Amino acid sequence: SHAHFEPEEERDVEYFFASDASAVIEHTNRVLYFEDDDVAHVKDGVLSIHRMSGSSTDPHQREIFTLKLELQQ
Repeated sequence: SHAHFEPEEERDVEYFFASDASAVIEHTNRVLYFEDDDVAHVKDGVLSIHRMSGSSTDPHQREIFTLKLELQQ
């Protein structure tokens, strides 16, 4: 199964991949969490997430979360 995330309209988009939200909080407050057996692919601004195991009929939806963290000096 897979999920796709496309940028809104024709705006530039950046994706940051990190193991911890504190590593990206200075760049963005919007995060998406990967699960075990996920593989990410980015092409032409479109992020695709493919699940390598599990049923192909299972819905594979992901939610983008808005973090409420602040970077401490």
